[in-house]
Amino acid sequence: MKPLTIDEKVAILLECAYGATQRQAAENAGTTEATVSRVVSRWEKEHTVMPVLRPGRPPKFTERDSRHVLHIIHKNRRMCLKDIVRTMPNMSVSSVRRIIHEKGYSKCVAKEKPYLEERTKKARIEFARQHKDWSVADWNKVVWTDEAHFVVGEKYGNVAVWRKKDERDEEDCLAPKFKAKGTCFMVWGAFAGRNKSQLVVRKLGKDAKWTAKTMIGDVYPNTLLPFLDTITNPILMEDNAPIHAARMSQQWRDEHSIKKMDWPANSPDLNPMENVWHIMKYRIGRSRCRLSHAKDFPLALQQLWDGVSSDRLMSLVAGMPKRIMKLLTRRGGSLKY
Repeated sequence: MKPLTIDEKVAILLECAYGATQRQAAENAGTTEATVSRVVSRWEKEHTVMPVLRPGRPPKFTERDSRHVLHIIHKNRRMCLKDIVRTMPNMSVSSVRRIIHEKGYSKCVAKEKPYLEERTKKARIEFARQHKDWSVADWNKVVWTDEAHFVVGEKYGNVAVWRKKDERDEEDCLAPKFKAKGTCFMVWGAFAGRNKSQLVVRKLGKDAKWTAKTMIGDVYPNTLLPFLDTITNPILMEDNAPIHAARMSQQWRDEHSIKKMDWPANSPDLNPMENVWHIMKYRIGRSRCRLSHAKDFPLALQQLWDGVSSDRLMSLVAGMPKRIMKLLTRRGGSLKY
């Protein structure tokens, strides 16, 4: 709607002075009642109908343009800025970018999460409903387990350093870069409450693979079973990886009467062990120089595992009720964890 001219404002004031209501004055002037109210209010306070002087050129885009841009963003969050501008012929790239930033949006790298089908979301919702009344004491009985890959020389996250402009190439301001990825290690770990199991570290290669036979021949009898004996009424948590779902793995757990939790597929965001691996990889990335020798790597992983405090573990378990409630709120969708 175009702003009122000075003559139109004077006409509105005269009508109101001669007894017309603000609604009648608005209808006669072809504007809104709120506009008439602002004209009358400003006259009573400042005794002027002159337009307010605004510094600079008025913005080219309107609030309607802003809503249109946000509608496009919500419809396709991956659309590039130039494609958005093409839908608005009278707008420049800088104007559209300014609208987006003023509304609090910016182009960010999408966070990677497992794809969730509708049936998977339903299974996650059912899991949340079954455990929404669990207390922290109940969650302390769960033995959280998981496997993870660690690669010698791998870069975990971006490395940030404090430096001046002319210190860019100083040795202690550089992030080491290796010619090729090094040896890969598979690790297995478990914790319940504030207690941790032994960390299993195995070097992977052509002749060494992590299979269901590895689980029932090494991890289950030598590490998992002794750890379960230290927990009162333990409930084993394992994801649906093939090494756990294999018939021989199921048979071994049944023979040893191990109670296992039903776990929804593609749900690493519900497993606190993923947070433990993240802590370990974060600390590798923040160390001054990443380990580049395979012979030193198992000991370093063990030290990182030992460095995860019991208080941190308890904090992760204490957050499980909150995760479950968020899972219900998001209707089975991905969580931030």
